[in-house]
Amino acid sequence: MEKKNIILRIMDHISACMSPVVPALLAGGLLKLALLLLGYTGIFAHLGETEELLTALSNAPFYFLPILLAVSCARHFETSSIFALTVVGTLLLPDFVELMERQGGVTLLGLPVIQASYAYSVVPVILIVLVQSRIEAFFRRKLPEQVREIFVGLLTIVCTAVPAILVIGPAGTLVSDGLSQGIFLMEDQVPMLAWGLLAGLSPLLVMTGMHWIFATTAIALIGQQGMEEGIMSCFFILSMALSGAMAAEYLWSKDKKDRQLALTCGLTVFLSGTSEPSIFGVCLPRKLPLATTMLAGAVAGALQGLLPVRCYIYTFSSALSVLMFSDSQDPGNLRNALIVGAAALVLGFVFTLGGRLLQAKRSPAA
Repeated sequence: MEKKNIILRIMDHISACMSPVVPALLAGGLLKLALLLLGYTGIFAHLGETEELLTALSNAPFYFLPILLAVSCARHFETSSIFALTVVGTLLLPDFVELMERQGGVTLLGLPVIQASYAYSVVPVILIVLVQSRIEAFFRRKLPEQVREIFVGLLTIVCTAVPAILVIGPAGTLVSDGLSQGIFLMEDQVPMLAWGLLAGLSPLLVMTGMHWIFATTAIALIGQQGMEEGIMSCFFILSMALSGAMAAEYLWSKDKKDRQLALTCGLTVFLSGTSEPSIFGVCLPRKLPLATTMLAGAVAGALQGLLPVRCYIYTFSSALSVLMFSDSQDPGNLRNALIVGAAALVLGFVFTLGGRLLQAKRSPAA
């Protein structure tokens, strides 16, 4: 059997770790969609805090994604889920979060800690649990049987948490910050390249959880200036490109379960802007839709560089929330958003279906 290259192996590990979590993300996305649709009816005005409480429920699978992921990663890497929950849970503790936000810096064992946020993160959690699996295996081999069960937990948790806090988590933050600064520098000089790059890479950003760096930047800009230029439009492009890709997968797939998954994920991302089920449930396992979504996003993002799109309200970017790009003082802005969104939708569909046709032509027996 031909050995897979390192990138495919990494994608397979991420997919295997994320697959058990997808149903919870899909449930959260569908609940968001239901709340959005019910909100238009005005029904919540008569139901007290029902909307706020159900919104919290819909957000929970995403905010606590690291916790859910810690369990599935522990199973995949054959290590203790209790130890994994302890380490990853520490990173979400209110006291830990407060430390990460403290002015003047934080040190661990005399070494400076790069301040990072771990809510919504994916790849750092996978790496942390992978490291834990090696550390736990080492101590289970080396510790005498008489003291193994007493000390293996303590040593595994501490020896995993230290590199997690000092290296693994901060590495993701440094990459995110570097990418965001690069995008904003390019925006002034070559906007087509800047937004094409961000829209094209957005599926990978969602996979790693780094998209929240850009989302929080957009929220801050909208709060300070009343608008932001480009970031939320790129997420809108992602939603539309994924919707097109899921439609193509639905039409192409012969398996009933595959068709149902593609349809559900496609409707969820199209109507609510929740992209994780599509990315982790369909794109990663099947590979081709990931590549075609990125390509469609890059082309539509470049088009956005020609037709600037400003966002005036922060919400998940979807077909139902497209009025986030509407402003009475900027009448052409909504039109531009609809153009780039339609381009992403059509290109996502065409590229994915075209890719499937090419695959079938090359491998008729497949």
